[in-house]
Amino acid sequence: TPSHVDDNIAALVSRLRHVLARDYIQGGRGGYVFRTGGGCRVDIDDAENLVADARHYLGRGDHAAAATAAAAALVILDRGDLLEEEPYADWAAPARVASRRLHRNAREVAWTAALGRGDNARALALAEAAVATDGLDEEAHRVRMLALYHAGEASRALVAYEELRALVSDELGADPSLETQALHKRILRGEVESPGSPGT
Repeated sequence: TPSHVDDNIAALVSRLRHVLARDYIQGGRGGYVFRTGGGCRVDIDDAENLVADARHYLGRGDHAAAATAAAAALVILDRGDLLEEEPYADWAAPARVASRRLHRNAREVAWTAALGRGDNARALALAEAAVATDGLDEEAHRVRMLALYHAGEASRALVAYEELRALVSDELGADPSLETQALHKRILRGEVESPGSPGT
């Protein structure tokens, strides 16, 4: 019965409070909230802090430190989808969406740092991982094009654009964004600037 379920949950929460310390689990029969902080850490929080650190380093122009922090975040985030053992649980959906967004942000910071360091192979691998997750991620496609171009493979960069153009046409009945088209034209003319952000 519902009352037995509530009693069972309350008993489990009581055990958790005994193990973790009372402050980490707040609330009562109306609902419980797990609070991190102090001596309790969650890996997704660590990943978020690492991505913030990486962005800070990028802002200072320290691509090496940014790459290191972003790589550490990706070690955590590449383990798999958050709460993937609960694929149909509505309560897990917001956290899962936030985790995927963080994963995408970590890749963005990582490939920006890689391009800034001239590590085109790393930037390409990160972009291709993002494209495998979302084939219509145009920023990731632009990074592919840039990484290939700066690696001396302009012809492959142009092929990458044509692959994206065909995909966008088939899926959306449209053309790539103006930003992507502009990059394509600069590659055709050999006018791409030194490595930096995907929009260069």
